[in-house]
Amino acid sequence: MMKKDKIIQSIIVILSSFSVITLFAIIFFLVIKSLPFFEKHRVLDFILSTQWLPDENQYGIASFIMGTVITTLFAVFIAIPIGLYTAIFIFEILPKNISKIALFIVEVVAGIPSIIFGFFGIVVVAPQLQKIFHLQSGLNILTTAIILALMILPTMIVLTIAGLKRVDVSLTSASYALGASQVQTIFNVQLFHAKNSIITAIFVACVRALGETMAVIMVAGNALAFPALMPIRNLVFQSVRTLTGNIVTEAAYATGTHLSALFATGLVLFVFVGIINIWMIRIKRRI
Repeated sequence: MMKKDKIIQSIIVILSSFSVITLFAIIFFLVIKSLPFFEKHRVLDFILSTQWLPDENQYGIASFIMGTVITTLFAVFIAIPIGLYTAIFIFEILPKNISKIALFIVEVVAGIPSIIFGFFGIVVVAPQLQKIFHLQSGLNILTTAIILALMILPTMIVLTIAGLKRVDVSLTSASYALGASQVQTIFNVQLFHAKNSIITAIFVACVRALGETMAVIMVAGNALAFPALMPIRNLVFQSVRTLTGNIVTEAAYATGTHLSALFATGLVLFVFVGIINIWMIRIKRRI
């Protein structure tokens, strides 16, 4: 029995080590491929400049950073209340047999390829927004945020339900015994004790939205210009290009410094994801 345990332990260590090695290999690869670009261009100029003109040796990704941040924030703001209340409804309100079916459907939706969401955005969402708001094009930040929100909702719902399931039943029973209503128990007891899982769900969804590529390329409009932040009411109707969209759009024909700049773009995105994960860990430690 001890020998079997040691074998299993060794397998776990090997697999864990492989994951860590893969992570560092990706970082090393991005850094090596980005070095030729950073030897010729300053990091600050690369991050703060809005001019992306490879033919003129001008590489600035500020527009793409802003496009990525705006679409991600809007998507998360849309997804948080819908995901949270849907998770509560599935876990607490629906009968158990129907709840299992609903959760299964959510998990199936999570497996739908991103290109299907992008196609849905082009065929359904964009034309409707264009018609409702009398726009020249429905391919904009709002369409992108809606599609991204649809894509990250299953992740938020599943992780939130997982957190609610881990709440001690005795806490819920005690709340009801003290005369609390179902709504009071859900919001004051269950959500409070599941807050770590909910925070994790939000940050994981945020990372998913940051890294999404195909669907975003299809519905964001692919505009190189820096989005005008004022007036606010017009912000969501502008077309943008994201960091991932920029990489995929130009990777097929990029060479030399241009290709290295795309790897540098990927490195910046990787840093963003790292910052979000560190932020998540710090927040979870404080609560």
